[in-house]
Amino acid sequence: VQAILASRVIGAMGATGLWFNGSWYDMIVSGVLAFFVALAQGSSVWKHERLIFEVIISLLVGLSAGLISLSFSDQTCFGAMAVGSIVDILQGFKIVYAIVELMSKHTMAGGADFMEAFLFTGLIASFLKFGQFLAGTLLGGKPALELASTECSDPISEYWYFLWLPLSAFMWAYQFQPR
Repeated sequence: VQAILASRVIGAMGATGLWFNGSWYDMIVSGVLAFFVALAQGSSVWKHERLIFEVIISLLVGLSAGLISLSFSDQTCFGAMAVGSIVDILQGFKIVYAIVELMSKHTMAGGADFMEAFLFTGLIASFLKFGQFLAGTLLGGKPALELASTECSDPISEYWYFLWLPLSAFMWAYQFQPR
């Protein structure tokens, strides 16, 4: 269990820094948020309520990342923190496998899997954005919301990629092992 938690934290930090141009602050916050997402996902409360889990977690991550990005707008980036921390619950693999099913003439299963993954991804993205909106409302309305940048302008140095790329790849491979 601790190894899976560590792989999710390090994987989220790597995704934030490598894919979303996150700063060191973004990577740390993303790792902490990914830790809480992993703990919440592992609890038995959500065993049969996957839709509710993904909506509530996306809202809470969006709210947390929004509050942090509004409070520290010079050092942090909402998009990198939010998406990096929930990259594990996004439906990318399901979409890829659905397309493979569609291409291999399994249209019913592939179409159903594709629509489910597409809708879940839309829900996750919508509730992340709603959490950011809620954070802007809590901290002063629309002008505060405009401060939360979704484009990151202070990425980590590319020299760190030599460390983070293999480490993150190893963690993703460990985390997504077949059951």
